[in-house]
Amino acid sequence: MATIQDIASAMAQMEGANVSGSLAQRNNNPGNLKYAGQTGAIGQDANGFAIFDSLASGQAALVNQLNLYADRGLTLSQALNIYAPPSENDTNNYVSFVSSQTGVDPNQPLASFRVG
Repeated sequence: MATIQDIASAMAQMEGANVSGSLAQRNNNPGNLKYAGQTGAIGQDANGFAIFDSLASGQAALVNQLNLYADRGLTLSQALNIYAPPSENDTNNYVSFVSSQTGVDPNQPLASFRVG
């Protein structure tokens, strides 16, 4: 069964974290999170994306964001519509990609994928 970490990994792939020289790599921010004073964030770039002190800190921040969505009772689809809104992204494609990579039903609550 998929975990929040698996969902975060699929999102990181969608955000280009595995592409050499990508924004996600340059900022140690695999989820391309906007800066919000996250633990491990050392600032923000010109577009407001968080810059993390390490890749591990950036990954932890992405998992933390997903846990916040889980705390709100959101499904994968609901969370990704907030995270990658249609006004900025092809959200349907984003949801389909993450779902296909993880086997997670887009309508299933994220809370069911927590570990521990």
